[in-house]
Amino acid sequence: MGIPGELSDKIIDVLRDDKATLLSCSLVSKNWTLRSQYHLFKTVTIVCPSVEEQFAFVEWLHHSDSEHLRMFLRTLKIQTEFTKNLRITRYHLNTGRIRQEFLRFDALERMLRQLPNLDRLELRGMYWIQRDPGGLLRSLNLPGGVDSVIKPLPPFPQVTSLVISGAQSPWMLPDLYYIFDFFPSLKNLRLEHSLELIMEGREGDPGFPEHIRLDTLQIDGVCSISWDSVFPSSALMNLRELRIQPTWAIRPLVDKCLSSVKTLWLGMYSPPPQRHLGFGV
Repeated sequence: MGIPGELSDKIIDVLRDDKATLLSCSLVSKNWTLRSQYHLFKTVTIVCPSVEEQFAFVEWLHHSDSEHLRMFLRTLKIQTEFTKNLRITRYHLNTGRIRQEFLRFDALERMLRQLPNLDRLELRGMYWIQRDPGGLLRSLNLPGGVDSVIKPLPPFPQVTSLVISGAQSPWMLPDLYYIFDFFPSLKNLRLEHSLELIMEGREGDPGFPEHIRLDTLQIDGVCSISWDSVFPSSALMNLRELRIQPTWAIRPLVDKCLSSVKTLWLGMYSPPPQRHLGFGV
């Protein structure tokens, strides 16, 4: 006599954080396979994604055998290879930096298009290019042309949480804001060491998307410009939780959200475990 499906599902749910056991459970029977895969593929991490590997993942998603797995995926992490003994300290021009990988927006578009239930996207150590100053990219004869690199993405309203860690390529605010346009339903934003060297845009440059209303905002690291110019009042009017390092410069940002915020966390940044992405030695 077999175990009732409702009971086996509850057993597997209890084991949701034990990957090795879930893999074993997935081999028991067809019913156990689906429930195990639901937890195994809820979060997928692509490590060290060169351009070729980004498109290889796209092809895997497109494969017919992966169709049901795409429905399970809720969190997608795209990050560079971790370098052992590297820890997050404080970003500085002269410190060693982790490997950076270029994010192809056409590959990202094809990934997100095939993940209808994706809720959270994490970009760690990835960089992107929004514009082509001086026509540099066009001179490189890139496969697919420069438009495939800096092409605008359609909106993906299913993504409500975004983590950007170690994004050192956006030197100006409009370049950083560019990626937010693709996620009109964004509610939860975390920026890790991505504002240290950023500069304000020129007059007439696009600003932070006016339609986005954040619920939670977490910022790790310092900012090289006034916080008041980073996030407009419209983005913070519904903010419920703010986590940020205490410095004299955060007062304008805190003032903007005092009327709505329920949780205000002001604390010194604590380096995460070594498995996480970071700068410095």
